[in-house]
Amino acid sequence: MKIQSNNTKIYMARRNGHKTRIWQEMFTDLIASRELIWRLIIRDFSVRYRQSMLGYVWAVLPQIVTVAIFTFLSRHRVFDMGPTDLPYVIHALWSISVWQLFAGCLIGCTNSLVNAGSLVTKINFPKEALVFAAMGQASLDFMIRLIPVTVVFIWYGFVPSWHSVFIPLILIAVLLMALGGRLYHGNHQLGITRHG
Repeated sequence: MKIQSNNTKIYMARRNGHKTRIWQEMFTDLIASRELIWRLIIRDFSVRYRQSMLGYVWAVLPQIVTVAIFTFLSRHRVFDMGPTDLPYVIHALWSISVWQLFAGCLIGCTNSLVNAGSLVTKINFPKEALVFAAMGQASLDFMIRLIPVTVVFIWYGFVPSWHSVFIPLILIAVLLMALGGRLYHGNHQLGITRHG
């Protein structure tokens, strides 16, 4: 059931268990605010990378430095990964890229809710749009990070197996995990931000 008062929507579950209606209404509101989500993604992207080559470099630099350190430690037997089907550099670079996608989604979603505190209290719009926009920014960063991954694959002459067709499903699961965590804890955080 959706109650509207003073242009504020409140989603409430009915007692007879029709919770799917709440999800349908929230999804409908998100579809209606897709233009807002896109504009927030573009705004964040342009602020981060506008007139700055350092912005693009900073998207891949932590990943490359971390892989260089891990490779150095692995070659000097500080820690032994054991045998892998692909070269260690490729393994580490891909793993760190996926981890940074997950971490970027969580951190970006948290920061989007905190930084938009005045926007949240003054303007009526689906607050989930901020979370989806932050996930879009993390996904764009991941696409930029795929450039060094592709270069390393070509450098080593490694051809992925047919199992790599399932990689998008894994990435969707990573995004959904981050989204679920942020949507679950986001309302609590907004309450702390407003009253704290």
